Amino acid sequence: MEAPKYADTDDMGGEERAGSGVPNIFNVWEDEGWVEPTIEEQFDPDRTILILEFHKKQPLKSSEKKVAKKSGEKKVAKKTEEHYEAILNAMEVDAWYKANDFLEIVPVKASRIKALLADLIEQGKIETKGSTKGKKYKKI
Repeated sequence: MEAPKYADTDDMGGEERAGSGVPNIFNVWEDEGWVEPTIEEQFDPDRTILILEFHKKQPLKSSEKKVAKKSGEKKVAKKTEEHYEAILNAMEVDAWYKANDFLEIVPVKASRIKALLADLIEQGKIETKGSTKGKKYKKI
């Protein structure tokens, strides 16, 4: 009786090593928004198990995002703090302002003004209404 023959990957034109497709699996799972695969190693007998789950990741609740942001807060530069104060001091309560209204008060570009205003919204110091071109800001 003749021993069974097994195909060698080189004979089939394949040049990949065992496990070389695992990063591709992780990439596909990330692209699809599925829960990240887990790799489990067992010994006696030696095994490597790849666990693939086909359900979407649970998005963070807004309260969890705030906690995550607060725990990873960066130090704010002194100049940025001065810009925040200048904007807040220029605002009257119950008055709505456009981003361009602060260009003379804070000597930075319009895009930086908008970033400062976004930070102040996140800090809960001002509120906004409208979108994009018609966006307005009010001191809380």
